[in-house]
Amino acid sequence: MEYGKIVSDAFGYAWRHKSLWIFGVFAAGGGSYNVDFSWGEEMAVAAPSDAAAFLERFGPMILAFAALGALMLLISMIFTPALIDAANRLARGGVYTFGQSFSRGVDFFWRFLGLTALWILTGIGFGIVVLMLSIVPFFIIVAIPVGFAGFFLLLMAAMIGQRALVVRDISIADAYEEGFKLVLGNIGSCVGMALLTIGLGILMAIILLPAGYILYYPFNHAAATLADDPVSRMILTMLFGLPVSLVIAGFTGAAMTNLFTLFYFGLVDPNTLYGRKSSTQPGAMI
Repeated sequence: MEYGKIVSDAFGYAWRHKSLWIFGVFAAGGGSYNVDFSWGEEMAVAAPSDAAAFLERFGPMILAFAALGALMLLISMIFTPALIDAANRLARGGVYTFGQSFSRGVDFFWRFLGLTALWILTGIGFGIVVLMLSIVPFFIIVAIPVGFAGFFLLLMAAMIGQRALVVRDISIADAYEEGFKLVLGNIGSCVGMALLTIGLGILMAIILLPAGYILYYPFNHAAATLADDPVSRMILTMLFGLPVSLVIAGFTGAAMTNLFTLFYFGLVDPNTLYGRKSSTQPGAMI
């Protein structure tokens, strides 16, 4: 697998086509990285001592964030397939436009949602089995590594199945099956991809977290001039930092989603530039 080529093209597409950042902000499973402006200090100052008072004060805000999270999850069911479609067009040497890929994302909404729900149910079922095994003392030693291995398999198969669904325009059942088949048939490559993703995540954290803390203080100082209440100051600081956070999340989300799409191409056709038998000729895409 040509991991270097995959990383280069994934980040290159995201950098050259800025409209992908809009998809990347909401893309699911792409590893979006927001700047951490660290609200812990503000929450510690503002938090009441007992649970009832805490819920009374922060309950509406928690519900608002939960509703926003649910809305973003639904939006990701459009924007993630849109981003997969965009990477597919670019990797083929075709023409990418924001409107075309967004339209494809809308077309895949229900299938993408159904496939995501199926993977979640599979994960819940597998988790229940692992927990039942861990109750028995003899099996607890086995249950832990089996649990890690199983969830790794499910996560990778879900990511690959999503690409199969959009790129090949197949049914939920076929995408579910292909995800498992490709991962089980390419365990070594999938482990390599997982390690690469973890490495990139660590690298981004090393770069972005210090930058986030540096930006936090001027934003917080500006918010403090407008509000004395810790909760209001926290919300204002978030709003001030939102533009920077969205830009970073959009770029990294697009790049990481592209990463898995190009990896999928390398799995299904080793003769492409991303496969194990890469050459100067791109080979036949799906």
